[in-house]
Amino acid sequence: MEPIFEIIGVVIIILVIWFIAKQVEYFFISVKLFKKMIQLQEDMMKLLLDIRDNTKSFKPEIPEVIECPHCKATLKLNETERQTRNFNCPNCKKEIIL
Repeated sequence: MEPIFEIIGVVIIILVIWFIAKQVEYFFISVKLFKKMIQLQEDMMKLLLDIRDNTKSFKPEIPEVIECPHCKATLKLNETERQTRNFNCPNCKKEIIL
């Protein structure tokens, strides 16, 4: 066999090995990226659940003066009525739940 063909054969083998090594490297990079993506999704889900839990118990502060939704009378609420969020309108006697 001529030396040129031996050199070409060796070069081809080196190129094939290099190509396989690159494919393996790309595979491991893909696996790392996939794991990072999964971790990001888990972190986002935890944040969304925290937001949901924090907003579920949040109740806006009730102002001292409101309008009755039934008769439109202006009502001044005391501290107990504002905290319980449940009272009757003195004008129309209907229950108001805030």
